[in-house]
Amino acid sequence: MIISSELQDDDHELLARLRLVTVDNPYRQLGRPHVQQLFVEMMARKAEGYGPPDYPEHTLPMDATEFVARHHLFCLDEPQALRVIGGYKTISLARCDLYGLTPPYVGLARTNGGARQAAALVDLCERGRAAGRDLLFSAGLTIDRTLRRQHRALSAVLKECMAALMIDDSERGGRSPMIIGGTPRFRTDVLCQQIGYRPLRDGAGPLPPLFLAHAGME
Repeated sequence: MIISSELQDDDHELLARLRLVTVDNPYRQLGRPHVQQLFVEMMARKAEGYGPPDYPEHTLPMDATEFVARHHLFCLDEPQALRVIGGYKTISLARCDLYGLTPPYVGLARTNGGARQAAALVDLCERGRAAGRDLLFSAGLTIDRTLRRQHRALSAVLKECMAALMIDDSERGGRSPMIIGGTPRFRTDVLCQQIGYRPLRDGAGPLPPLFLAHAGME
């Protein structure tokens, strides 16, 4: 993607300070002050990113998998410390099973009337377990709202970083299939289709959209 013609001086400055940090299974590292700082900052970015005015006040973008997922964080290098400006999480089916957690999107589908979507996801999980093949689930892409609106070039770069990290996670997991949910309003589905994602299907064809009650039926 060529974006140099769109970059302003402050865009160059921000990109020069951009750092990518991965925190894998923060639950096992909560005694480390640096992990505590990064994890809490990431949860704060999610609360802001999935709150008003973009989403209803009661939208809750976190669940128990946050504590044991792999978090890819977008940070800015500042004089005192790294500042988290966004990121997303990825968690494997194997880790969900290890901690007795419902895989992402399965519970979401069940609680929002998506019986067909839930059945398709459960079938994927069962077939993966039977074949000894892991599955990956990614969710919760967040980019600082102010930066996202004032620095469109930075936002574009971060989405490209996410795409590259998703491919890397899949390759490191033995080319594990990866499931992601996308909100059409933010064109997540378009980005994912550009790197090879396709709408999830069952025996009857592509699955219909899932409307989330906690997100204003989006």
